[in-house]
Formats: sequence, structure tokens, C-alpha cells
Amino acid sequence: MRKSKVSTTIDADYINKQYSKFLSSLSIEFRFSLNCLLSWIHLWRQSRCDHNATVQAFEIIEQHIELQNLLLDQLLNWRLAPQEINPDVFSVSLNVDLICQKLRKFQASVVSEFKSYLDRTDDLTQQWRQGHLDYSATIQALKEIEQNTMRQSQLLEKLLNWGFEPNKLDYEFSIASQAEKA
Repeated sequence: MRKSKVSTTIDADYINKQYSKFLSSLSIEFRFSLNCLLSWIHLWRQSRCDHNATVQAFEIIEQHIELQNLLLDQLLNWRLAPQEINPDVFSVSLNVDLICQKLRKFQASVVSEFKSYLDRTDDLTQQWRQGHLDYSATIQALKEIEQNTMRQSQLLEKLLNWGFEPNKLDYEFSIASQAEKA
């Protein structure tokens, strides 16, 4: 039993390093995109909401919505293969499955909320493109987009700060082992 705990701890370090390595460039791109949106909204305000600045702001917003959707897909598609941890240990496969399940469970609610803000921003840009927003509604839409972007930044920090905790896995692993024996 002691050997399993040591192995899990080593696995946790490796898993956290691999996840951090994967996130290093992705987090830069995500933060850049969110900061770019906030900067463009700030520039739009500085221009006293002139039409050309509004057009440019919405074009940039649309580009970054597309980029964020792609980055979100990359984040959700991250997987760690059992062979990457230790090709000789059979129980590692179960550990990796449990780790992936924990990560997906954690991501599900945060990503859902992040995506809802992203979808709302996309909806507002489409309404503006279709001419459904007058001047005051456009101002309100850009304020809402700014708020959505700030909320997305907070949610992104949660997503990027996920860490695998081996103690919780030991408990879940022992429950799974007991269920298999029963």
C-alpha cells in the first residue's frame, strides 16, 4: 500500500508539471485575448464612442471570440496518457482515468460559465452587426462585453490554477478498488 502512495505522489508532481507546461503558452494567448478586448473597449471610450472606433472595436471583439473558442477547445482536449507516467504499472491507468475525471468535473462548471459569457458577447456583436442596436444600446452592449470579459478573466484564473491533489486521489482510488473487489 505504501508503494501505491509514493507512486501517486510522484505521479501528481509529474501531472501538475505536464499540465503547467501545456498551459504555459495557452494561458499567455488567453490572457492576451482578454486584455486586448478590455484595451479596445477602453480605446473606444477614449474616442468618445465615434462610429469608426465602434466598428473597429466590434471587429476586434469578433476575432477574439473566435480565438477564445479555439483556445477553450484546446484546454478541454488536454489528456495525459497512462504510458506517459509509467508504462510498467497497471494501476497507473486507473489513476490517470481518475485524474482526467477530476479535471473534467472541475472544468465543467467553470467552462460552462466562461462559455456563457463568451456566447453572450458573441450574441451582442451579432445584434450590433445586424443593426439591432441603436447608439445607447451599443454603449450598453460594450459595457456588458467589458463586464463579461472581466468575469472571463476571473474564471480563466480558476481554470489555469487547477492542481492535482494526490491525497484526494488516494481516497478515490481506494473506493474504486473496493468497488472492484465487491
